[in-house]
Amino acid sequence: MDPSVSPENTETGQDDLPVDIGTLEIDGVRPAVGDIVKLKVGGTISKIVNEVAWVTPETVNDAPLPAETPDATDDELMESAQAHDSAMMGRTLF
Repeated sequence: MDPSVSPENTETGQDDLPVDIGTLEIDGVRPAVGDIVKLKVGGTISKIVNEVAWVTPETVNDAPLPAETPDATDDELMESAQAHDSAMMGRTLF
C-alpha cells in the first residue's frame, strides 16, 4: 500500500470541514459541540492512489463552503457558549 495512504500521514485539523451552522439546525435549534450530524458534501477529486480517492470539498449541504475565519477570541467563545446555554435552557429534552 502507498505510504501516503495512512492516518499517520495527515495534518492536525485537516480533517475538519467548515460548515454554515444554519444548514445544521433542526427546527431552528443549533447543534452543540459533540453532536453528530449528517452532511451532503460535493467536491472535486484531487488525487487517486490505488483504491483511495481524495476529494477537495467545494459544497456542504448544497451551499458553498463558508470562508474560513480567524480563531475566535476567548471572549467570543464565552459569549457563544453562554448563548448556546441560554438556548438550551428553553428547550425540553426527552
